[in-house]
Amino acid sequence: MVTFKGRADRGTYAFTWAAVIGFAFVAAFAMTLLGDSNSEIASSISLVIYAAAVVGIVVVVVSVTVRRLRDISWPVWLAVLQFVPLINLILILILLFTPGKPPQAEQGGGHPV
Repeated sequence: MVTFKGRADRGTYAFTWAAVIGFAFVAAFAMTLLGDSNSEIASSISLVIYAAAVVGIVVVVVSVTVRRLRDISWPVWLAVLQFVPLINLILILILLFTPGKPPQAEQGGGHPV
């Protein structure tokens, strides 16, 4: 389920990226199979698959990035950096290896009960 609420730990972030990469390979393979034919219908279907894959990947990546940024107590607007070439790779590595903050840190430093 795609949500922008809550937090995502490093494992969730890594698993989501692995799933996105796997999905991208499957979609690319399907588009290749359909794009090899000389049929306009097959080419149109290939284009629809491509558009759906891109929209789905963008939504999932932005969602998990927002939740991961929230987990490490960084500004959520940094998710926009996912669309900047090379900087997005640096951001991915930072989010993969930076440990999350305890939940009390986002509640204003309250004392544990």
